[in-house]
Amino acid sequence: MRASNWVIALVAGMMTGPAHAEFDNPASPEAGTVFIFTDGRVERFVRSAGEEQIWATRRGREYARSVNPAEPILKWEIGDRLGNRTVFGKTEKLWPPKPGNSARFRVLTEIERDGRTRRSVQNWTCRVQKMSYLTVPAGTYTTLPISCVRYSVNTMRPLQKRTWWWAPDIGHYVQRRYESIRDGETTEYRLCAALPERRASDARIDAILETGC
Repeated sequence: MRASNWVIALVAGMMTGPAHAEFDNPASPEAGTVFIFTDGRVERFVRSAGEEQIWATRRGREYARSVNPAEPILKWEIGDRLGNRTVFGKTEKLWPPKPGNSARFRVLTEIERDGRTRRSVQNWTCRVQKMSYLTVPAGTYTTLPISCVRYSVNTMRPLQKRTWWWAPDIGHYVQRRYESIRDGETTEYRLCAALPERRASDARIDAILETGC
């Protein structure tokens, strides 16, 4: 084999071999790892719990979230408001993430406040895109973008798009983007730093938040 062909074969092996193996067996972050994003969000990975992961805010409040970033948070509490979501559909088709995996599902959201319940329904279609390399302030990662489009319940017109760039090397997404299809407004958050527990001191976190990415 000529040298040029050998190099091409080596690069191809790097692109398709180990990366796909990681996608087949997605790993969780290391316990205690702290993720800091450009919007100032700080979250610490606590442990895995079956199909869910336990996370904690900087103040120590723990909450559960699906391993699949496209899966909505099912229960939450903010002040005197209690939120609950019920998912109708097979979101598990998206996980483990592989290019081409897709799912359609409906989400019923119920918010309770002062004895009253407000309900809303959303229709979503999600698809795992091809593997790509993405550079964010924290570094360059191999990612699988998971893109979801929300459609109008009445007209089925597309309303919003959400995308998570999930990186198997750290077991978490390194970028998320929300796009309004109606007016083109886009909000994007990128990973500033992923700090192992031994380096995630309050002083280190404060320094990153103060200086920015």
